Formats: sequence, C-alpha cells, structure tokens
Amino acid sequence: MHTIHIRNVSDELFEKLSESSKYSHRSIAREALVLLRDALDANANEMLKRRRIIHDMDSYRYSLKLDEI
Repeated sequence: MHTIHIRNVSDELFEKLSESSKYSHRSIAREALVLLRDALDANANEMLKRRRIIHDMDSYRYSLKLDEI
C-alpha cells in the first residue's frame, strides 16, 4: 500500500468531503479514496467509450463504397 498526503485543501472542499464521508459512514480518508477511485474508473470508462465510437466511425467510413459518399 502507498500513502498519499494532500496539502492545501480548501475549507470548502474539506467540508464537502467531510459531509460526504458522514453520509457514507466512512472516514474522511476512506471517502477520499472511494471518490478518487470512482472518478478514475469513470474517466477510464468514458475514454473506452470514445475509442469504441471512433473505431466504429472509422470502420463505417472505410466500409462505404465510392458511390455512397
């Protein structure tokens, strides 16, 4: 396991994290990890969707015949 220290967290952000951790019945550290993981997973899923769309568009473009363009 690795350790991360986060500095210069604004009061507003800390309050949001604190409220979120209370709502989720987690420690602030655990809530921060869960939110970070979820954000990175969502970003990875979005990138995968974009790659699939681009691949599908390229496949369609190359499958067109000249008279269909």
